Amino acid sequence: MTYANNSTTLHHTNEKSLIVYICIHFIMPWAVAIGIIGNLLSILVFARREMIKFCVSIFTIVLAVSDILLLTTSLFNIILPDYLSISLSDQSTFWCHFHGYFDLLFAALSGYSVVFISVERWFSIWKPFKKAQYVTFKATKITVISYILISVIFFLWFPLTLHYNPNASKSVETCRLSRPIAYKVFGTISVIFTYIGKNKDNIESSGKKFKNNVSLMFFYNAKYLAHIQIVI
Repeated sequence: MTYANNSTTLHHTNEKSLIVYICIHFIMPWAVAIGIIGNLLSILVFARREMIKFCVSIFTIVLAVSDILLLTTSLFNIILPDYLSISLSDQSTFWCHFHGYFDLLFAALSGYSVVFISVERWFSIWKPFKKAQYVTFKATKITVISYILISVIFFLWFPLTLHYNPNASKSVETCRLSRPIAYKVFGTISVIFTYIGKNKDNIESSGKKFKNNVSLMFFYNAKYLAHIQIVI
């Protein structure tokens, strides 16, 4: 009976390891590559002279750039460490302190870019005559700079919760958590700060239907691919 239980457990473990291996070695690299290419094409589309004159294009470009950076971060946090069988955070003082910081930062920038895209679309559909009063290029630039600076400063707690010890023995992690309570508290707040934007986006988008052009449809497909890594 014990032998049967051990065999079942071993089988499930091997099956889980195989799934993880396939996801990291095959699915994620393709998802990252497609996401980066899709977002680069989005930037090319919305940076064109006839498109950049719209305020929503600025938010869209910021969103595409943040998604590209988020995908690039996943290369160093997940894919390369698995291929090289080493943790990059244990090899570099800088990456030890900032590997999670970049994840939080770029995810937040992506989420809030979507929020302000929704706000701009809301004005275009429901308040078209007041849009010119509130949605201007100056207001858009101030908004973009503001939520970028706020995000950059807000997530600086993360590097302070880690300690890098290059002289640590093999049995001890070189990069380890030094302030677990602060990590849990600020980590919870950061999750709320990052993903509350998606809830706002859902609320603002409810009950509204509008027809997207081909470029916008391609952009949203690219954005979906860019966030596959979060699911994995």
